[in-house]
Amino acid sequence: MKKIWLILTLCLACAFCAVGFSACNNGGDDSVNNTYYQYSSGNYDEDNYWKLTNGKFEWHTKLVGVEMPIISGTYEVKDGAIDFYVTEALTKAKLYEGTISEGVLKVASNTYCAKGYTPEGKK
Repeated sequence: MKKIWLILTLCLACAFCAVGFSACNNGGDDSVNNTYYQYSSGNYDEDNYWKLTNGKFEWHTKLVGVEMPIISGTYEVKDGAIDFYVTEALTKAKLYEGTISEGVLKVASNTYCAKGYTPEGKK
C-alpha cells in the first residue's frame, strides 16, 4: 500500500513539474515585453505603436487622423530578428518581419522605440 502511494505521489509531482516547465515557455522573448512607439524627429508618436507581451502583439495605428482597427497576433524573436504572425482562416501567416534590440524595433522602413530609448539606444 505504501508503494502505491509513493508511486502515485511521484507521478503527481512529475505531472506538476511538467506543467510548470511548459508554462514558462510562452513562445515570446520576455526581454522584449514593452510598448514601442513610432519614433521620428526626436518624438514618440503615441498614436502609432506596437505592444509586445509574452509572445503576443497588438499593433495600433492612425492614418491621416483616423484610427485603424487594432491588428493582433503572435511574434517570435530569434537572434535579434522578430517575426509577426496573424491567424487567417486557421492558418498562421507572417505579417511582418523586422529587428529588435535594446528598446528599438524596426519594422518595414519604420523605427519604433520604447520610452526612454532612441534609435541610437538608451537616452
